[in-house]
Amino acid sequence: PNKVCLHGGHQGFDKKLFVASDASVEHGVAAVKMTYVSPDGEEGFPGAIEVGVTYSLTDDDSVAIKFEAVLTEGIESVFNPTNHTYWNLTGFEEPTVHNHICSIPATHVMAMRSDLPMIPTGQLQSVIGTALDFASHPRKYGECIDGFDKETVRGYDHAYVTSTAPTEHLRQVACVWSELSGLRLTVMSDQPVLVMYTGNWISDKLVGKYGKRYGNYAAVALETQRFVNAVNIPKYRSQVLLHPGDIFTHNVVYKLDIVN
Repeated sequence: PNKVCLHGGHQGFDKKLFVASDASVEHGVAAVKMTYVSPDGEEGFPGAIEVGVTYSLTDDDSVAIKFEAVLTEGIESVFNPTNHTYWNLTGFEEPTVHNHICSIPATHVMAMRSDLPMIPTGQLQSVIGTALDFASHPRKYGECIDGFDKETVRGYDHAYVTSTAPTEHLRQVACVWSELSGLRLTVMSDQPVLVMYTGNWISDKLVGKYGKRYGNYAAVALETQRFVNAVNIPKYRSQVLLHPGDIFTHNVVYKLDIVN
């Protein structure tokens, strides 16, 4: 009804059964590769796509994720995967991420349509001096999160632009830490966009490990990807199109350490 295809449709890849295989020897560390073939027409997308996602645990306390995809049937399709892991670096000792401190080097976000607040346009909007500014200096999410409209975005759910296109090498796109636990999360990626979502719509009916009940702002997701809505934005459209012979790759690393 809102004309938005979010999370891959009604049954995105998060609801599909992948085939797992041990990839430790190939990657030289503990690793597992998950594969899935999305058939032609699934969720309205044309073409069949063979998808591979490899999760590796490195010696420096990082989780490295590599997305790969090829079009095995058809002439063209759309592909723009991401990782939607939620993080609360206090282990939910603090029930929200309001006190988490965040730093993002990106100085622009994708501007959003006024009639559909969650749909980005092709325009870039400066964050400097606004509630979206995590580039000028690190800040706590709670500093400005209550100023967002409670009927639409409710908090941070914005596409930070870290480059104009995928890059050859990983670079730091975000850093989040907790003074309570001392844990720091550093995100490195070769993708041009980071969507930061502060769990603005997490149901309080969800109960996690150790009986912890979740709710709004319980955790933050840091989702690296190609430009959001790129298929409808001519200058970014080619980034998310798959053709026969194309090999799609996307790398992201989530590194944990202790703040000194």
